[in-house]
Amino acid sequence: EYHIPLDRPLLFSWGRAVEYKRFDIVLQAAARLKGQIHPVVMVIPRYERLIKLREELGIEASLVFAFDPELVACLLQWENTVVAASLAFNEPFGLTPAETRVHARKQGALMVVSNTGGLVEQVEDGVDGFVTRQDDPDDVARTIAHILEMSEEEKQRIRQAGLKRVLREYTWSSQILRTLAAVVPEIAAVAEEVREAIMSEEWETLWDAS
Repeated sequence: EYHIPLDRPLLFSWGRAVEYKRFDIVLQAAARLKGQIHPVVMVIPRYERLIKLREELGIEASLVFAFDPELVACLLQWENTVVAASLAFNEPFGLTPAETRVHARKQGALMVVSNTGGLVEQVEDGVDGFVTRQDDPDDVARTIAHILEMSEEEKQRIRQAGLKRVLREYTWSSQILRTLAAVVPEIAAVAEEVREAIMSEEWETLWDAS
């Protein structure tokens, strides 16, 4: 239905069809990689600018003008999806890094984010994802090329660190316990023990069982 190849490494990006999301940079970066990776961009509503850009660049790219949450989840956890890119300019926060990491687990996409706004606060470059210049397709292409050359062991370390960061910082339980520890310093140690115990249990559910 969406003409997504089953035998190619994929670069996936998704969101609203607005200029600051920089889906144009996603296509331009893919073009610079000369067929090494196939871009899949899911946006709503229909975005004529991307259709025109795909034609101008002369590349194969899957443009999905519908929001399909099941397809998002499938692509993020699929082993063929090498990179999930969120290159928005000054996105206030955005949950795409957390969403990607929870779905990707042991085999899915690695996160590449813009070096502006709240996204960069959720990714430590080279440790649990990658940070790139959102206005520079050459820099984005270099980052993707680096990921394509990584060993599976190296990718696994990135995925593992990314999921641990989600469980440590972005679950409801971790947020509540961190807030309690800050408001009531006397219970900080206990709150941290509880947080670590919950994180360990969630880790077994999400990682060890995947």
